[in-house]
Amino acid sequence: MPTTVPALKTYTSKDGNFSIKIKTSNGSTGQVTCDYVAKSSPEGQINDTQSGGGFGWVHNDALRRNDVAPFPIQVSGSKRGDQFSYAVVDSWIGAYQPNDTLLMTGSRSYVNSKGVIKVEDLGSQMIFS
Repeated sequence: MPTTVPALKTYTSKDGNFSIKIKTSNGSTGQVTCDYVAKSSPEGQINDTQSGGGFGWVHNDALRRNDVAPFPIQVSGSKRGDQFSYAVVDSWIGAYQPNDTLLMTGSRSYVNSKGVIKVEDLGSQMIFS
């Protein structure tokens, strides 16, 4: 049977530096809740247990259905310092594929209380399985 919502499991990037654990996946709202881990950032490892994202179906001509993979998906995770001394936000956008993998491109925004700003690419066309 074709996949209709992202599977509830942990997806890890091939390089092992990032993981997305999908905890809930709601086909009615197109929302997911996740645990997000990035092994490094300007402020150390990110462990966000309150992250989330969404997905949206695309009509599949071959199956004549709207509710099957592949479909777009996006997820974000963040870390914030005590007394708002910094914020790190990672965003991933890509596609949930029929083989139960994620094809993702990521970016990061970092700002601290000293005025340091870093915006960077986390990787393009990365497979999470």
